Amino acid sequence: MQYILSIEARGSSPVTCPLSQDVYRIGSGSACQIRIATKSDHALTLFRRGPAFFALNRTSETLRIGNDQFAPNSTMPWAPGRRLQLEGTTLRLEAAIPEQVATRMVYSRAIEPDTSEKRLNSQATVPATTANVSGSKPANMSGSKPANMSGSKLANMSGSKPANMPGSKTTAKKRRSMLTTIVMCVVTVVTMHFIAGVAAELQTRRKAELQSIACEIQQIVRTEEPKSAVQLRNLALLSLVSRLQFADALDETANRDSAKFEIRIFCESLQNSSHSTPAELKIADELIRWINPSE
Repeated sequence: MQYILSIEARGSSPVTCPLSQDVYRIGSGSACQIRIATKSDHALTLFRRGPAFFALNRTSETLRIGNDQFAPNSTMPWAPGRRLQLEGTTLRLEAAIPEQVATRMVYSRAIEPDTSEKRLNSQATVPATTANVSGSKPANMSGSKPANMSGSKLANMSGSKPANMPGSKTTAKKRRSMLTTIVMCVVTVVTMHFIAGVAAELQTRRKAELQSIACEIQQIVRTEEPKSAVQLRNLALLSLVSRLQFADALDETANRDSAKFEIRIFCESLQNSSHSTPAELKIADELIRWINPSE
């Protein structure tokens, strides 16, 4: 599905930007693909993960998509139609379905007259072809050729040729072989699609589980006392999880493996610490099981 980003600055009319890439940097810096007036050079990262888009908060403030808040260095799914306020600028993700439907309607109307015209042209050429068939050729067809067909050739046709009919068995074998090949190809394609579907479903479920864990960490950050040890620990852990989500979305194997290793070390330190809260221990166990499902 194609998406567009509607950008409406305070006191100006909206501007739309088609989203044809997988990653966009948004901010006031020259390295950003979408440049708006922000305090930081890189305020937001918009990236695609499968059919959906996600926003990564690169500011030091809590942002809001619709009614959902997400802390700095955290990731939030961005559904079409929801608004994001970024320092006086309103960003809204929209699905570009109406333009696609209009394009298809125009295209179908454009080809309908050509189809009917070709059909009329084909019907108009039929009488001319019939006239040629009824010309001088039939007169020649009544010559001596049919008389010759009743001679020895007919006699030969009734001779030993029928004895060679086993050639039809070879044709039947070839047809069966072709049919078997087609069936095998269809089975292979269906199996590959099934395996790909199962793998995609498993990957989607794992991403949803990781997002759920990130939401639990955000909840701890919001409820704990500001700048307390618990809040600082969970902010650091949330930063690592966001880094893992970002690397997974961009399919960066090295960064993904590095983030997994750092998260595992961090969670093991939480498990071995006597100052960890029950909520932190629960999150540590969930993250370790997510990184190593076999354990």
